[in-house]
Amino acid sequence: MTVLEQQFDDAVMQAVRDGDKLGYSAGDFLKMRAQYGPIETARRLMNGRSVPYGVAKLKSMNRLDLTVEAIVHDNPKFQPLFTQKTLDNCRARLVAVGYI
Repeated sequence: MTVLEQQFDDAVMQAVRDGDKLGYSAGDFLKMRAQYGPIETARRLMNGRSVPYGVAKLKSMNRLDLTVEAIVHDNPKFQPLFTQKTLDNCRARLVAVGYI
């Protein structure tokens, strides 16, 4: 894992801990992360056809900032980890859920 990938994973795991403190369990995300790693998990979620459960749940909690999409969008240093298509999908999802 590169330094940048580790920084991304650290940011995502901090969001998981923050969500847990609010009563949101990211169990499915953590299973995917264990299976695919943090970058591939984020890529799969951002390229999915439908809004993931976690995004919808965090929206209902007014904490979209804790989503993988928001972490990627709000931290340009992480964007080189993903293709332009994935970044476009990320932005479109954040627009669709009212984050941007």
